[in-house]
Amino acid sequence: MNIIFLTVFATAVIVGLITLYVRRSFGPRREGFKSDPFKDLKKIIKFFNYLGKFFKWLGNIISCSFETVINLPSCWFYYVFDMFIGFVTLIIKGICSFSSTLESARKTIWGLMVKLDKYLYEYSGYHIVQYPNSVVKKCYKCKNVKMPKM
Repeated sequence: MNIIFLTVFATAVIVGLITLYVRRSFGPRREGFKSDPFKDLKKIIKFFNYLGKFFKWLGNIISCSFETVINLPSCWFYYVFDMFIGFVTLIIKGICSFSSTLESARKTIWGLMVKLDKYLYEYSGYHIVQYPNSVVKKCYKCKNVKMPKM
């Protein structure tokens, strides 16, 4: 049922985009000899190239979403912990935003923690600021890819 809905939705989106593009492309005609006779054809080819990039982007988003849902049982702790750390960071940044001295102190402390993490990982193999590579590969492998521009 969901596949049928997605197929109908994707078809409606494609038809809407093509209609919008054709309506904008084939506006009032210009008179004269200097116009390019293949201009409209180039626009249509450009549109279908964009459509290919769009569906590749959409496929990446959908596959990434499925992988995230599949890995949710083993990664939920890291996601909840990230939300907690994000909330604490938001509070700290909010407090530090009232004073430039506090803001520079916060940035300095964070820089020191990153350096300490680097040295600790070099000698012990453990991180204090980031997750191990195995957790990052399993739970955070999706990249935020921007939607292609036309």
